[in-house]
Amino acid sequence: MREFKICTTPTADVSADYIYGNDCIVVANPIIHGEDVYMDDFKNFDAMNIYKWIEEGTYPTTSSNNANQYLEVWKPYLDQGYDIINIDISSGLSQTQTSVQRAADILNEEYGEIRVYPVDGTSISGGQTLLVMKAVELKNQGWSAEEIYNYLNENALKVNHLFTSGDLTSYYRGGRITKAQMVLGSSLNIYPFMDVSDQGKLVPRKKVMGRKKALKTLVNVMEERADKGLDYDDAVVIAHSNCLEDAEFVKKLIEEKFHKIKSLDIYMIRYIGVHTGPGTTALFFWGKERDPE
Repeated sequence: MREFKICTTPTADVSADYIYGNDCIVVANPIIHGEDVYMDDFKNFDAMNIYKWIEEGTYPTTSSNNANQYLEVWKPYLDQGYDIINIDISSGLSQTQTSVQRAADILNEEYGEIRVYPVDGTSISGGQTLLVMKAVELKNQGWSAEEIYNYLNENALKVNHLFTSGDLTSYYRGGRITKAQMVLGSSLNIYPFMDVSDQGKLVPRKKVMGRKKALKTLVNVMEERADKGLDYDDAVVIAHSNCLEDAEFVKKLIEEKFHKIKSLDIYMIRYIGVHTGPGTTALFFWGKERDPE
């Protein structure tokens, strides 16, 4: 069995210490502000800049990675004898997976065998993080790259993604809600409750009145959907777009209800914060397979 590297991008929300401490490799994501392009690799870009720029009204943008970016990162490791498992943003939210597959096809053909395993986990943010964490866990247990690739593909839809937000401006700018929905939601203190579908797309499911009730809804839905219910014993990730107090409130609620959780981590939303803006709190866990749109 060949040794292998787990590769991901900062569309996952996780710490640099976790990524580099577990010997993962990273393909950086471009974040564009004015004429400047910042390559976020978890280490050399401060995600707080995203929210500072939005507050100043100078909105950043993003662009999808191209195949060459993956080739440049992967090929040196393949030449050293490693295989690659790549865990990246959902194909339902970005064209990046097309570039990933193209790069994998080029290298697998060049080496004459499968050396790159591109996982489309139809996930984002903390959901992508949970897939990375599971890959690291299974690697440490001695699983092969192919075995982990198959496991993630078979189980990715069990990663639940729940979102709510009190600032709807960026969702309107991104075309996810109408202007009327934004104005009405803001004036009536209505929080949308959203999840990621089985196609990897962000889908509004219902509206909740008030911040605390919206945050409690995240945890209530987790209770309904989590593997083993209140006896859930796997990892949980909470992600937030510069609203740490809300994330800590959700963490406290989870700790009061769930007593067997393996790990419970809070991370700031990085790359997708460009699209969510501030005020989003999200919850990720393993459970029932995701619903269709």
